[in-house]
Amino acid sequence: MRSVTLPMNGLLERPQPWMVGPMRLALSLSAAAVGLVSLACAGLTSVPPPSPDYVGTWTNEGAGGETITLRITAEGQVEWERHSPGSDLSLAGPATSWTDGTLKCCLGFGSLTIEAPPEKGPEGWTMTVDGSLLTRP
Repeated sequence: MRSVTLPMNGLLERPQPWMVGPMRLALSLSAAAVGLVSLACAGLTSVPPPSPDYVGTWTNEGAGGETITLRITAEGQVEWERHSPGSDLSLAGPATSWTDGTLKCCLGFGSLTIEAPPEKGPEGWTMTVDGSLLTRP
Protein backbone atom coordinates (compact mmCIF):
# COMPACT_ATOMS: atom_id res chain seq x y z
CA MET A 1 0.00 0.00 0.00
CA ARG A 2 1.28 3.38 -0.95
CA SER A 3 1.25 6.37 1.41
CA VAL A 4 0.28 9.75 0.02
CA THR A 5 1.32 13.04 1.64
CA LEU A 6 -0.77 16.04 0.78
CA PRO A 7 0.96 19.43 0.80
CA MET A 8 -0.51 21.73 3.44
CA ASN A 9 1.73 24.72 2.73
CA GLY A 10 3.49 24.11 6.02
CA LEU A 11 0.28 24.57 8.02
CA LEU A 12 0.54 21.34 9.99
CA GLU A 13 4.31 20.98 9.78
CA ARG A 14 4.90 23.49 12.58
CA PRO A 15 2.70 24.83 15.37
CA GLN A 16 0.77 27.95 14.50
CA PRO A 17 0.15 30.63 17.14
CA TRP A 18 -3.58 30.06 17.00
CA MET A 19 -3.12 26.28 17.30
CA VAL A 20 -0.77 26.36 20.26
CA GLY A 21 -3.34 27.63 22.71
CA PRO A 22 -6.92 26.92 21.71
CA MET A 23 -7.85 27.40 25.34
CA ARG A 24 -6.19 30.82 25.23
CA LEU A 25 -8.39 31.72 22.27
CA ALA A 26 -11.53 30.53 24.07
CA LEU A 27 -10.62 32.52 27.19
CA SER A 28 -9.91 35.61 25.10
CA LEU A 29 -13.28 35.33 23.40
CA SER A 30 -15.01 34.89 26.78
CA ALA A 31 -13.23 37.92 28.20
CA ALA A 32 -14.22 39.95 25.14
CA ALA A 33 -17.87 38.93 25.55
CA VAL A 34 -17.83 39.93 29.24
CA GLY A 35 -16.21 43.22 28.29
CA LEU A 36 -18.89 43.95 25.70
CA VAL A 37 -21.65 43.19 28.20
CA SER A 38 -19.96 45.46 30.74
CA LEU A 39 -19.81 48.26 28.19
CA ALA A 40 -23.45 47.71 27.27
CA CYS A 41 -24.46 47.94 30.94
CA ALA A 42 -22.32 50.98 31.71
CA GLY A 43 -24.37 54.08 32.30
CA LEU A 44 -27.71 52.29 32.65
CA THR A 45 -29.82 53.56 35.52
CA SER A 46 -30.97 50.82 37.84
CA VAL A 47 -34.65 50.60 38.72
CA PRO A 48 -35.49 49.81 42.36
CA PRO A 49 -37.70 46.77 43.02
CA PRO A 50 -41.45 47.39 43.24
CA SER A 51 -41.47 46.25 46.87
CA PRO A 52 -38.87 45.97 49.65
CA ASP A 53 -39.85 42.29 49.86
CA TYR A 54 -37.57 41.58 46.87
CA VAL A 55 -34.48 43.04 48.54
CA GLY A 56 -31.96 40.63 50.02
CA THR A 57 -29.96 37.50 49.30
CA TRP A 58 -31.99 34.59 47.95
CA THR A 59 -30.54 31.08 47.71
CA ASN A 60 -31.33 27.60 46.48
CA GLU A 61 -29.15 24.64 47.34
CA GLY A 62 -30.17 21.99 44.85
CA ALA A 63 -29.33 18.36 44.36
CA GLY A 64 -25.88 17.45 43.13
CA GLY A 65 -24.15 20.33 44.86
CA GLU A 66 -25.60 23.12 42.70
CA THR A 67 -26.19 26.43 44.49
CA ILE A 68 -28.00 29.45 43.06
CA THR A 69 -27.71 32.85 44.74
CA LEU A 70 -29.65 35.97 43.72
CA ARG A 71 -28.89 39.28 45.44
CA ILE A 72 -31.15 42.27 44.90
CA THR A 73 -30.37 45.66 46.47
CA ALA A 74 -32.83 48.44 47.32
CA GLU A 75 -31.14 50.50 44.59
CA GLY A 76 -31.92 47.85 41.95
CA GLN A 77 -28.54 46.20 41.55
CA VAL A 78 -28.73 42.47 40.79
CA GLU A 79 -26.14 39.71 41.25
CA TRP A 80 -26.83 36.17 40.06
CA GLU A 81 -24.50 33.25 40.81
CA ARG A 82 -24.68 29.55 40.02
CA HIS A 83 -22.12 27.20 41.53
CA SER A 84 -22.09 23.56 40.55
CA PRO A 85 -19.36 20.93 40.58
CA GLY A 86 -16.88 21.93 37.89
CA SER A 87 -18.75 25.07 36.81
CA ASP A 88 -19.25 28.52 38.32
CA LEU A 89 -21.09 31.45 36.75
CA SER A 90 -21.45 34.90 38.28
CA LEU A 91 -23.15 37.90 36.66
CA ALA A 92 -24.00 41.35 38.00
CA GLY A 93 -25.74 44.43 36.66
CA PRO A 94 -28.56 46.90 37.11
CA ALA A 95 -32.24 46.01 37.05
CA THR A 96 -33.65 47.94 34.10
CA SER A 97 -37.36 47.16 34.60
CA TRP A 98 -39.84 45.21 36.72
CA THR A 99 -42.96 44.37 34.70
CA ASP A 100 -45.54 41.59 34.83
CA GLY A 101 -43.43 39.29 36.97
CA THR A 102 -40.30 39.74 34.87
CA LEU A 103 -37.17 41.36 36.18
CA LYS A 104 -35.17 42.69 33.25
CA CYS A 105 -31.56 43.30 34.04
CA CYS A 106 -28.32 43.83 32.21
CA LEU A 107 -26.64 40.57 33.18
CA GLY A 108 -25.65 39.46 29.72
CA PHE A 109 -28.47 36.99 29.29
CA GLY A 110 -31.52 39.23 29.38
CA SER A 111 -34.08 38.75 32.10
CA LEU A 112 -35.13 36.68 35.07
CA THR A 113 -38.73 35.51 35.26
CA ILE A 114 -40.30 35.76 38.69
CA GLU A 115 -42.88 32.97 38.68
CA ALA A 116 -43.93 33.49 42.29
CA PRO A 117 -43.28 36.83 44.04
CA PRO A 118 -41.79 36.99 47.53
CA GLU A 119 -44.01 35.42 50.17
CA LYS A 120 -43.38 35.26 53.91
CA GLY A 121 -43.88 31.87 55.48
CA PRO A 122 -43.15 30.34 58.90
CA GLU A 123 -39.61 29.34 57.80
CA GLY A 124 -38.77 32.67 56.13
CA TRP A 125 -39.29 34.15 52.67
CA THR A 126 -39.67 32.22 49.39
CA MET A 127 -39.68 33.35 45.76
CA THR A 128 -39.61 31.29 42.55
CA VAL A 129 -37.30 32.62 39.84
CA ASP A 130 -36.69 30.85 36.52
CA GLY A 131 -38.02 27.57 37.92
CA SER A 132 -35.92 27.65 41.10
CA LEU A 133 -37.45 28.04 44.55
CA LEU A 134 -35.26 30.61 46.32
CA THR A 135 -35.36 31.31 50.03
CA ARG A 136 -34.08 33.97 52.42
CA PRO A 137 -34.40 34.31 56.19
